[in-house]
Amino acid sequence: MFIDFLRKKKMLDYSSRELVIDILKKLNCTIKEDEDSMYFTYQGKDFVIKPLSRDNLLIYSQEGKIDLDDKNILILQRVLNHINYQYEYLSSFGVEDKESNSWWVINKVTTVFIPEIPEIQVYLQKILNMFFDAGRDIRGMFQAEISRQEQTNEPFRVKGFNQVDKD
Repeated sequence: MFIDFLRKKKMLDYSSRELVIDILKKLNCTIKEDEDSMYFTYQGKDFVIKPLSRDNLLIYSQEGKIDLDDKNILILQRVLNHINYQYEYLSSFGVEDKESNSWWVINKVTTVFIPEIPEIQVYLQKILNMFFDAGRDIRGMFQAEISRQEQTNEPFRVKGFNQVDKD
């Protein structure tokens, strides 16, 4: 009992950065660090983690990109609005890069990350897996909406964001 207390006490001295590094190593991730962030690959997907404070993390992953000139960029923007409506903890957004004439799709999660969270390794894995789910949803909805618009010429509607048509 006393040894468990000492172990817990030592864990309480961890910062979120140290804790996430230990867990990522257990998940066999290679981690690169700089002063502000950690970069790693999990199941083939690249991630960036930026500790915001001693007990908060900001996790980013790039989902894809589209040319700024692509006629379907508005569809993608509406799909991201729908994803943001659908996912409680994950945010999807685009970042314009005029230099490469691209619009990058980024997913991010901000989370509390403290040693007291039960099964913290499983918790981190569930967060990371949410990025894979969102990516599949973005790609699937984007392709489905392009196909649907080609067939019907009807605009994409996002539940809760479109005005109701009046007769």
